[in-house]
Amino acid sequence: MEEEYGCVPQKCRHRALAITSVILGILSCFCCLGSGFGVVPAVIAVVFGIIAVAKGGSQARKLGLIGLITGAVGLVLNVIILAYGIWMINWDQLTMENLSGINNIDPNNEQEVINWLQQFVKIDMSSLLQ
Repeated sequence: MEEEYGCVPQKCRHRALAITSVILGILSCFCCLGSGFGVVPAVIAVVFGIIAVAKGGSQARKLGLIGLITGAVGLVLNVIILAYGIWMINWDQLTMENLSGINNIDPNNEQEVINWLQQFVKIDMSSLLQ
């Protein structure tokens, strides 16, 4: 097996972790752009990157460091996006009575839908109608 892949199985495993760390780190950076759901791949990328840096060969260490950095950047970006999303919610208006008001709205009337949504967020959504 060493001759076939050009590396010792243990080293191949660490290189695979390093490559996975890089891929998940980059993925986590892209996932933060819209939702903040990239926290999970970012955490996995950081963990895999640490393992690759600590136990891998020279190539695995380089890739592991890249994965560690991209995972950390993705984690920070995702935390910022999630914190902003939580801050943006108007928690005082988030009641069952206000939520059930959706039943009285015509889904084809954009103005009614945006007015209903506006009560739950702190930003002005009137620009969505333009």
